[in-house]
Amino acid sequence: MSVGFHVRMLLLMVCLVLFDTSFAMYAASVVIKGPSLMILFGFEYTILACTVVSAFIKYTLHTIDLRREEPWHNKSIFIFGVDLVFGN
Repeated sequence: MSVGFHVRMLLLMVCLVLFDTSFAMYAASVVIKGPSLMILFGFEYTILACTVVSAFIKYTLHTIDLRREEPWHNKSIFIFGVDLVFGN
């Protein structure tokens, strides 16, 4: 895979996390003023941001594995740890 592909993937994931966190912060600011349906959307944006972070970590681990000359036997342990932390 080319460097341009990795740059595009990184930019996409950064944009998604930025949008999700900004929407979650907006929902939190609305909910602080009083009870609202925005609490549901705030949790949804937070879940989406966590999913993107999990995908980024897995993408990074797979990229490291592809660049290595010998197989990376402990990669599955790291993937399991990411799944355990993020609940995927």
